[in-house]
Amino acid sequence: MHRGFGTGAPIYMAAVLEYLAAEVLELAGNAARDNKKSRIIPRHVLLAVRNDEELGKLLNGVTIAHGGVLPNINAVLLPKRTEKGNVEVAKVPKSPKKA
Repeated sequence: MHRGFGTGAPIYMAAVLEYLAAEVLELAGNAARDNKKSRIIPRHVLLAVRNDEELGKLLNGVTIAHGGVLPNINAVLLPKRTEKGNVEVAKVPKSPKKA
């Protein structure tokens, strides 16, 4: 015997989708405001989803068109801080002059 979904299933599904949409839009709106923009663009959606732990896990394999990538700089490439909190500039040796 084949059993279908209950009568409340479509209502529950609509509520879940509405909640997810509201959550993504709120976070994307915050990202847009942080970037001093009044409109949400795909980049803001990507930043919102990837910076939220739970949404990032839910949408892990999802590609957001025109979203770009998260900014990420390896810690090794950042300037080192000294004890006083000053930034120590790495001195790059000059190449030998050609004769």
